[in-house]
Amino acid sequence: MIHHPSPDLLPAMITSSGILTIDLHAICANWHFLKNQVAPHVDVAAVVKANAYGLGAVPVVRALRKEGCTTFFFATKEEALASGLNGEHCLKIVLSGVRSGDEPFFVEGQLTPVLYSLADVQRWNAYAKNCCKRLPCILKVDTGMTRMGMSIEELEAFCEAHASIHIAPLFLMSHLACADTPSHPANQRQLQLFKQALDIAQVRFPEIKASLANSAGILLGADWHFDLVRPGAALYGINPVSGIPNLLKPVITLSLPVLQIRSLQHDAYVGYSATHFAKAGSRLAVVAGGYADGIHRTLGFKPLAQFNGMAFEAVGRVSMDSCVFDISQCPENRLPQVGDYLEVVNESLSLNFLMERNASLGYEVLNSLGTRFHRIYQE
Repeated sequence: MIHHPSPDLLPAMITSSGILTIDLHAICANWHFLKNQVAPHVDVAAVVKANAYGLGAVPVVRALRKEGCTTFFFATKEEALASGLNGEHCLKIVLSGVRSGDEPFFVEGQLTPVLYSLADVQRWNAYAKNCCKRLPCILKVDTGMTRMGMSIEELEAFCEAHASIHIAPLFLMSHLACADTPSHPANQRQLQLFKQALDIAQVRFPEIKASLANSAGILLGADWHFDLVRPGAALYGINPVSGIPNLLKPVITLSLPVLQIRSLQHDAYVGYSATHFAKAGSRLAVVAGGYADGIHRTLGFKPLAQFNGMAFEAVGRVSMDSCVFDISQCPENRLPQVGDYLEVVNESLSLNFLMERNASLGYEVLNSLGTRFHRIYQE
């Protein structure tokens, strides 16, 4: 089912910065595809941080929840509390942990913090003692990313401490640094260190489970899956490993409205700093959407657009609110008109195509998409 905008919005959309169509069915299909890559006992979570990579956490979470996803990862407590999962029987995990003073919000909101330092673990443990509750958490150990995480020595010190423990760690987790390069030796090195850390944790917490694989880690194989995998980029159609066929469904289409068609009577320069010279007779389409909307280097220094099966290249510098495409090659009877839409991201101009063409990351493209787009959710 497609949620079309109401008729009273259509006149405004013609001069808006475009339409971003998000295919929730495709996101769910990608989740099911990833679920089929792991054993039945392995839980497949959904990483929906940064507003579901810019696509809208509330509708994405709602769609995945209907499909049976019960574990969601957020970056902050604010994201988790705004997700629409209030009172649901699912895990809402906060990757940035719990800051001092935020403990009541986590307990009341039924949020599970990822604890990545010994000080955080000790503080959460003390709060649990004061609450007379065994509070859930996830322990994060650094196995080679050198970002957030306890060292194995810190984990061992906590697990061997004689102080009473009032927390209930659900998982031990770590994060792979080079899973998008399957042959990289860091993958095996991190796997072995993680197994070592898990052995230490299970002495003190026999029922603790384990999570290591991100999107690319899922494709490394069963040895990396453990009890929970954490896909993020793959849910949104981004091929987690370059150089192999992408079996994931594309998720977004971005369409920009034509504001003006210019038929040049004389030679002219286009855009700021006169970086492009257009000859007399050129036809140009000025469209709404510029670097304030994410139409910048992540789509290439010369973004591409499609209309009626034809591809056009942007000319001149992208402005804050608009950009210009050379449509001179378009036959007279197929020319776009004011109010038509050029597609700059679609099934053929996919995130993966843009990644390869522009040496950018799919994450960058998604998270750069501006807030001015009218959003249509397909489900």
